[in-house]
Amino acid sequence: MRDVPANSKKIIHYQPPFDLNIGAVIFLVVFVYLAIAVFQYVSREQIRIYEVCTGTISNQSEYTGIILRDETVTTATSAGFVNFYQRENDRTAVGELVYTMDETGKINQLLSEMDVGNGIISEDNLTRLKSQLIGYSTSYDPMAFDDVYSIRTNLQSTLLEILNSNLLSEVGDQLQEQNIVFTRNYAETSGILEFYTDGYEEMRAADLTSNIFRRMSWSRTVVSPNKMLEIGAPVYKTIHADDWYIYIPITDEDKQRFAGRSIVQVTFPGTGLTANAEYQLIIGADGSAFAELHLYKYMVRFAGERFVTVVLNDNVVEGYKIPISSVTTKSFYTIPKDYLTKGGDSQEDGYLREVYSPSGVSVEFVPVTIYYSTNAYDYADTNALVEGSVLVKPNSTEHFQVGPTASLEGAYNVNKGYAVFRLVEKVYQTDDFYIIRKGTPYGLYEHDRIVSNPSLVEESQIVY
Repeated sequence: MRDVPANSKKIIHYQPPFDLNIGAVIFLVVFVYLAIAVFQYVSREQIRIYEVCTGTISNQSEYTGIILRDETVTTATSAGFVNFYQRENDRTAVGELVYTMDETGKINQLLSEMDVGNGIISEDNLTRLKSQLIGYSTSYDPMAFDDVYSIRTNLQSTLLEILNSNLLSEVGDQLQEQNIVFTRNYAETSGILEFYTDGYEEMRAADLTSNIFRRMSWSRTVVSPNKMLEIGAPVYKTIHADDWYIYIPITDEDKQRFAGRSIVQVTFPGTGLTANAEYQLIIGADGSAFAELHLYKYMVRFAGERFVTVVLNDNVVEGYKIPISSVTTKSFYTIPKDYLTKGGDSQEDGYLREVYSPSGVSVEFVPVTIYYSTNAYDYADTNALVEGSVLVKPNSTEHFQVGPTASLEGAYNVNKGYAVFRLVEKVYQTDDFYIIRKGTPYGLYEHDRIVSNPSLVEESQIVY
């Protein structure tokens, strides 16, 4: 050993021996394990839970339909200028004065020159005029310019009804002096008056074709007061009955939807009106299919229309609402119904199964849950029986070997923390959900918790 001088200033550092820290290693291992576990948990698809709720779905379809009614057009028996003495949409009786026909057009001038300031336009009459204007303003549609002519006609007709009925008798002498020829024309039938025609008044259901529903080709001719008419020209029309018909073109899918239906609920968008209509399928002149909707209300409301938009409310379905993704399938043993029996004092459903032992063959009762039944077979839970088991038919020597299976649809219920298969019976489908029937045996109930992605679980699996 070499001596170190006493006055040497060289420092030699002490190197301690390597000492493994077991605690740090354990901590590191645990940390890495947890990190991997968290990563795997976050990165993998998670089991999603959905709570079953009650849902209602109404299948609504909007259509454009054509209105057909019992209506008759009255034509002019002489040429001249027409003046009305009834209001449009008013009901007239047989024998009431509807219009006059003036050959010269001067009668309207004479009536306008009469003194009308002596209380002829009463407050009640002014209220009638104001009501018409208010009704027009509240339902104004800039795309329906024909309504302007209709309101003008209504106002003129109302004024003529108010003024002319009283003044007409007073100008009799002047008409004779000026050699003015005019005729009074009275209603030959009763009904609702309309002062327009569109050429569809004589159309019947058998005349319908798909081309009729091209509304761009539809137009109507409004007959205004003091308008010059030729002999035979339409003057007004009368709608004779309160019931009316709407015809809509339908597809093959519509036919299936409405098959067996006799009543359909009809809504008129924008009006707040809903009514029940008698439904019937008819075939038009070109072989196209149409739905006939026969209504008994609101005819006057649509007396001025030929085409109308309607919404048919059908297939209103109520049940439990579940995601489409939650539905899966499970196999069940299909066993002839004659083999099902009751066992012991419990009165449980089950089967008599042969048991083989060194002492011979015996029969034991095996309780089994039956999930579904048809006229011929019961669907038995596969957890209670083993494939190949031999069942004995009660009170018979016939046997059946367990083996054939069939699938049923259902969802996994996790109310108890583990997956339990429950049947679902679908009654309607949307893009994302099923509406399933309530009260299905071994089915679901409101507020049950089910798995939305059943491919991630198996029956009886614990689901946290």
